[in-house]
Amino acid sequence: MLTQKPMSASTRKECPSEPDNGRKLFSVIYRAYQENRLKLPAVPQTAFEIKELIRLGASIRDVANVAQRDAGTAARLIKVANSPLYRGVAKVGSLTDAIGRIGLNATQNIAYVLSIQSLFSAKSIVIEELMSYAYARSCELAASCFILAQDVKGLEPDRALLAGLVSQVGLLPIYYYADQHADWVTNELSLNSSVKKLRGIVGTMVLKQWDFDEELVAIPENSEYWGRQSSSEVMDYCDLVILSNLINQLRHQHVGLDEIEPLPIVQRILKDPQGQALYEAVSSGALLPQIDEAALMLT
Repeated sequence: MLTQKPMSASTRKECPSEPDNGRKLFSVIYRAYQENRLKLPAVPQTAFEIKELIRLGASIRDVANVAQRDAGTAARLIKVANSPLYRGVAKVGSLTDAIGRIGLNATQNIAYVLSIQSLFSAKSIVIEELMSYAYARSCELAASCFILAQDVKGLEPDRALLAGLVSQVGLLPIYYYADQHADWVTNELSLNSSVKKLRGIVGTMVLKQWDFDEELVAIPENSEYWGRQSSSEVMDYCDLVILSNLINQLRHQHVGLDEIEPLPIVQRILKDPQGQALYEAVSSGALLPQIDEAALMLT
């Protein structure tokens, strides 16, 4: 828990007196963060109950009974089970069958993914547009992580899906705070340039409050750290998120292959024969249709 700091007279007047230029808005939001006035989103209840049931060794039917209390989550779990993410021989129609196909651990992770979507909403048109973009971007990252994990030994696609989505979760408290003071936000660019500096540390706060494990808690602050080093030659979930971000950068031609190949993560991938095939699929754009197909299931 952050220490509550007293507000001086000079800090009580927070609204910028002139059009904000990004730096001022950053200062306002950062002060709210320091003073523990950023409202952190509560853990999604259905997903949390499913997590606790699985921890206690509950059956598929027990988990289905909890999931079906939330009609939206139940319907979408069935949709995911019948999606390209989890193709089966026959279409499933019941929630129990869907969970049986997906698996309990995957159901837990996907329930979080589906629940997080409902947290991306705002009153202000500007903030609502930013949140819509943020969620779409999160879905793209999550889908990319899912597809990449299928070709990386030792990583679980459903956990990779969750890793991709929570990498952006720090945006929620920041956008919520800005939404309560929408008159400060004069343009989207200024808000984007401001929140990028805070997204990582606030995301860490959210995931700690949600009692996520250390591996996932570390992702928000490292997911766009292109120079991230690792003592292991094996890719982890944070590597997947970084690689997914690089795929996005390549896709929109923000960077070129010559710029990403010297990066530590790419160099680690290229040392492994399996990794070389993965990098070829990434650099050629061959994975994009699969990523787009998977992302549709989350939106």
